[in-house]
Amino acid sequence: MATDVFAGVRLARTPVYGTRGMVVSGHSLASTAGLRTLDKGGSLVDAMIATSATLSVVLQQATSLGGDAFFLYHDAAEGKTIGLNATGHAPDGATPEYYKDGIPDRGPNAVSVPGMVRGWERLHEKYGKLP
Repeated sequence: MATDVFAGVRLARTPVYGTRGMVVSGHSLASTAGLRTLDKGGSLVDAMIATSATLSVVLQQATSLGGDAFFLYHDAAEGKTIGLNATGHAPDGATPEYYKDGIPDRGPNAVSVPGMVRGWERLHEKYGKLP
């Protein structure tokens, strides 16, 4: 076991460090997809999309193409961090007044249109390198 150098706490896993890049996810196949994307000259966003798309297949209980996503991206070259809320659109007629008593448990007004894939598209338009 290793010790966290900042908190002095024993860790259950050995920490890893990288100097050129690193991909970490909940499944080794997804991490491999992201790493291969970086090896092909892809950007961080390209690798994130490859990793996330693979997770949608190999870790379906945790994520899917039919979900929403929230992204934080730091662009070191521009010196800024951006956030993207990739939740989908609400159904027609979904006004604050309609939801004043809460979101229904069932029915078409209980869900939104999935936004994850559109979020990938928005990030890729600005920060992606690979097709």
